[in-house]
Amino acid sequence: MGLLEPGELIVTQRKNGKSRTIPLTSEARRIAQLQMSDVTNWQFLFTSKRRGGAVAEIKTGFAGAVTDAGIEDFRFHDLRHTFATRLNEAGVDPVTRRDLLGHSTIEMSNDYTHSSLEGRRRAIQVLSANQRDANSDYGKITSSRVRMVE
Repeated sequence: MGLLEPGELIVTQRKNGKSRTIPLTSEARRIAQLQMSDVTNWQFLFTSKRRGGAVAEIKTGFAGAVTDAGIEDFRFHDLRHTFATRLNEAGVDPVTRRDLLGHSTIEMSNDYTHSSLEGRRRAIQVLSANQRDANSDYGKITSSRVRMVE
């Protein structure tokens, strides 16, 4: 693993035992710094008022936040699907997507990658633009392109 750069997180406790570096967007970094600088959070990114420090399990803290926000039918794991989909729609290559998600195979990352309605709309717009630009005879059946079998 290379040197950790400013604005990156390192995850040390993973299922496979290997650590992983995660680059953050400037906005994610700003929010993390704001959260950690709040004295009521005890310098932790994810806090538990009940425990008086860091949460024992991020999923538990997430579930509580979702409940407090009144959001229904939203699981912690849904964040992985959203992240994978956004990476794909941004044109991120499959290997980088796999590594950012922390998967061992591209196939596993593909299972988390979906299309969005906006992405499907853009795809149809691209298709439509390509058809307009194509030769006007494209797709037409003309006598020079068809031969009858007798």
